[in-house]
Amino acid sequence: MSSNIKIASVILDHYHEKMDHYFDYLVPETYQKSIMPGMRVLVPFGKGNKTLEAYIMKVWDSKEISENLKFIYSLIESKSVMSTHHLKLVHWMKKHYLCRYIEGIRCFVPSGLVLKSNREVYYENGIRMVREKTSSKDTPKKVLYASIVTSMPPWEELKTLMKRAPAQLKVLEILREKKTLPLVELIRLAGTARQTVKSLETKNLVLIEKKIVSRNPFRNRPIIPYPAPVLTEDQLKVWRGIKESLAKDPQKPVLLHGITGSGKTEIYLHLIEENLEKGKDSIIMVPEISLTPQMIDRFRGRCGETVAVLHSHLTQGERLDEWRKIKDGKVKIVIGPRSAIFAPFRNLGMIIIDEAHESSYKSEQSPRYHAVDVARARSVFEKANLLMGSATPSVESYYQSLQQEFHLETLEERIPGARLPEIETVDMRQEFKDGNITLFSQKLICRIKERLERGEQSILFLNRRGYSTLVNCFHCGNTMKCDYCDIPMKWHRRDNRLKCHFCGWEQKTITQCPECQQELVYKGFGTQKIEETLKEYFPDASIMRMDMDTTRQKGSHEKLLQEFGEGKHDILLGTQMITKGLDFPNVTLVGVLMADASLGLPDFRASEKTFQLITQVAGRAGRGEISGNVVLQTYQPDHYAVSLAARQEYLAFYQKEIQLRKNFCYPPFSDMILITFSGTEEEKVKRSADVSYKSFIYLLEKQGNESIENIIMAPVVAPLTRAEGKYRYHLLLKSGDMSVNTLKKMIKYVLIENKEKLIDSSVTTVIDINPYILL
Repeated sequence: MSSNIKIASVILDHYHEKMDHYFDYLVPETYQKSIMPGMRVLVPFGKGNKTLEAYIMKVWDSKEISENLKFIYSLIESKSVMSTHHLKLVHWMKKHYLCRYIEGIRCFVPSGLVLKSNREVYYENGIRMVREKTSSKDTPKKVLYASIVTSMPPWEELKTLMKRAPAQLKVLEILREKKTLPLVELIRLAGTARQTVKSLETKNLVLIEKKIVSRNPFRNRPIIPYPAPVLTEDQLKVWRGIKESLAKDPQKPVLLHGITGSGKTEIYLHLIEENLEKGKDSIIMVPEISLTPQMIDRFRGRCGETVAVLHSHLTQGERLDEWRKIKDGKVKIVIGPRSAIFAPFRNLGMIIIDEAHESSYKSEQSPRYHAVDVARARSVFEKANLLMGSATPSVESYYQSLQQEFHLETLEERIPGARLPEIETVDMRQEFKDGNITLFSQKLICRIKERLERGEQSILFLNRRGYSTLVNCFHCGNTMKCDYCDIPMKWHRRDNRLKCHFCGWEQKTITQCPECQQELVYKGFGTQKIEETLKEYFPDASIMRMDMDTTRQKGSHEKLLQEFGEGKHDILLGTQMITKGLDFPNVTLVGVLMADASLGLPDFRASEKTFQLITQVAGRAGRGEISGNVVLQTYQPDHYAVSLAARQEYLAFYQKEIQLRKNFCYPPFSDMILITFSGTEEEKVKRSADVSYKSFIYLLEKQGNESIENIIMAPVVAPLTRAEGKYRYHLLLKSGDMSVNTLKKMIKYVLIENKEKLIDSSVTTVIDINPYILL
């Protein structure tokens, strides 16, 4: 064959484990000059030459090739959907998280881009080719527009000619002013019918044509100027410190430890504006979708239309159009939660991660990536700067900063006019002894009443949604649990349904125990019940509830927060989504109803999460000129996570926590890998976990490791024993003194390369590197 044959190595768009490697294809002469890594192509696969999508990972020349190689059918696009830097990140994710190639690739490609339409087969120079007809999901939105023609008669003459057609004249008057309008809007403004405009088109006075319209998530959100304030001395010092650090070592991440209300966002804005002046792109990440609107308003107010947004509450069309704008270089800034780290920029200069400690940056779906780790890798590949900001940095990141892996800057004061709130701790055990069996202490009721009388706002936090959290039978002790998960059902009074907050299964409310037919008792409390109780205490107050049940609809986060910001509600009651980032100057009271609720979780990070949650939600108070108060209700006032959070003493908490982590060899002193085995037959799940455990023991002994008991724990039933109808077992490994890469190689050998030999085919295995949830 020719000495100049091009071969493309591709990854097939298929999730089967046996297809998780490169497949080689010949490049037809038609595409040899245009084909490049990162492109999507259509290829034949298998004996039946089934047409599959694939992603080109590399293109190379070869003099000797196998006669079994098939030709690529066709290119799907004329441009690549991923850059070579993005492909490097895919390789890094596969190695770091032990995921499949396609799982990493799909992080970069929006679902609406994946083709699912009809294919046309044809032949070119004797080679079978396939042309892909554009999928409706991938079709840009087209809208009919009407515009006035430029060669029309003088206006006064036209008015005389159209005297007998007033409807047509009105259409022309509108277009004379507006120049061009969507046809539907023009008909509405003119109060006429479509035929009126069509008649003008026939007379060559109006032009009707289809235009591609970007589905704009900001279409109903005007840009409100956000002028830059003069930086405080504290901010100026930190800003200069960050710039000096990045100039000296651009690849060294910066950790900005700034207390709540210290003006971290203004630092972000200054850095992004400088990045824009260099012609570079920027990614700003936020932990919750609910924070996105406020951050967007500030950046659009300062940087204009150059801002795009990526998050799961966009429609598929909006997300696809935003992705296209980013890829085509029409915007320079992207804001969004963890998936925004995969924004398809090709000239990335800055990544900023706000509230970088948040667990929501860790994906609980494959690939189980942590956005902070991905950001660090991407910043290296693309030579971009990385800044992580937090009022309560994770123990791991603060430790790394003290080890000189990060540059550390600290904002210790709130911006002028704002002071840290006074925190009052209420021992709910004493409230119970005094006869108060409600969830509201007398102090909290008193403080809410004071705010209502002064026209100020309050935020109440409870991390439990629903109405009743337990449905029990007092006669036989039965608890109503999900049919598919080993967790109690929650009663939602408004829907009158029992719901599982893990898998989403629900059923009608029942009054009799299915075991003994006696009456069931509904007890406990969630945000719905607290809302009802608040209305009894304060019947004249306007109360707004914000949780997953009230924010399901598109735009609901933005609408609710806007209403609260405009002062339409007196009290905001919510779950974790209201605890961070929100900035409402008129909020002078924060009530934490169960400050210690997360301390009971089977998680070594429980104390850290509790400290962070209390500190963050407390930081919503007193951000304006009026000082704020926080009422911290707890049954464990002496626990160090609660008491130190009440005193806002991060360093004292860190010193206590880091010593515990060191004693038990938890991160940052060790990497952890959690392997979850699940299946419908418990015995097969247990057997698979046991076989894997014995295989790891064998490999560790073969290496001569003397501290095996510190590296691997025997498999145990998961705290959440059954989920979505499947039994679950955990196998936990810690790297300890050995290299985590050595541990990964062992896992890859046992659970990927030899999975068919060791694991029952009905059992699913999930590998989670440094997990954030141990349920």
